[in-house]
Amino acid sequence: MQSSPDLALEREAPREIRLSFCTTCRDRLHHLRQTLPENLASNADHPALEWVLLDYNSGDGLRAWVRDHMAEPLASGRLRYFYTPEPRSYRMSHSRNVAFRLARGGILCNVDADNFTGPDFAAYVERRFAGAEQVFLSVDPERHHHLRDAFGRLCVRRRHFLAAGGYDEAMSGYGWEELDLSSRLEALGLERLTIDDESYLRYLRHGAIERAAGLDSRARIVEIYRGRRPEWPASYSFLLRRDGTFRRFGLPADAPLKTGTWSRTPSGGLRLGWTEGHEELLQPDDDGLALDLSSGRFWLRPVTDPEERATIVLRLDQVENEARYRQNLELGRTPNAGGFGRATVVDGVSGRSLRVG
Repeated sequence: MQSSPDLALEREAPREIRLSFCTTCRDRLHHLRQTLPENLASNADHPALEWVLLDYNSGDGLRAWVRDHMAEPLASGRLRYFYTPEPRSYRMSHSRNVAFRLARGGILCNVDADNFTGPDFAAYVERRFAGAEQVFLSVDPERHHHLRDAFGRLCVRRRHFLAAGGYDEAMSGYGWEELDLSSRLEALGLERLTIDDESYLRYLRHGAIERAAGLDSRARIVEIYRGRRPEWPASYSFLLRRDGTFRRFGLPADAPLKTGTWSRTPSGGLRLGWTEGHEELLQPDDDGLALDLSSGRFWLRPVTDPEERATIVLRLDQVENEARYRQNLELGRTPNAGGFGRATVVDGVSGRSLRVG
């Protein structure tokens, strides 16, 4: 195996590479086959752009598709394709860190696999950065609240990305990773520029099932329930994890996240050990699980609808990642103290194994 730290990758870079667009993909070939060819064509006139595609252990034929349909951009070096056989699920922050580590441009830009850049986005990015050293470019979550699937678009100078510590790999699943990185870039004294033309922010629309597919957070879930007890103002979601812990949360955000441990009884009951110190045992009933209390009934009902299950997983991701973001902000914490973007990848053209990070 050949070791390739970031500085070595930079030294190998042709002088003309100024800008790197980075896309990570796990089992999203049905998106990428629509977006990548158009995106490459939309930016074909930029003389100093490379596109880094990281195949995050896809199992849908992505490698064969790249080989069969992307031969010309691969041969020209316009497209650089890497795959990693290591991940068992999709870790959004980690995958982006790896792709940014592999990139050789001075300006790095994340482009999600379901996003279209629009014509000449690379030229637009360079114009926005021209003559302004202490800036980064991203989507405005308030102004562009109706374009949620474009929130991942973020462009930053390599040195600022490294100084900020990369995307926080303690965040799992979906949501808040861009806002977290943006807040740390601003703490370094950088000014946020916003993408002011929505023609650069088009994307393929899809539902919660597709959005949650393959996420590390979803892989950890065993069962999902909706539950209520007399003193609660609404029903809450219960997610039982493979590690024997559970999460209880509700929306809106004024419903606090509660945690604890869970186990099954031989009769099919569910024992909940709340972090606050008490324990409850729910027994099977006709519709799910229940416990009779002096104040009324505490019940749990299994969530079986796939779209609702996926939506609940994504909402929990956002609740937990928002909490992590606010902790980072309050403590002035730079994440990934042990390093970030570490992976073994294979260069899809040369077949070389590289250790990144």
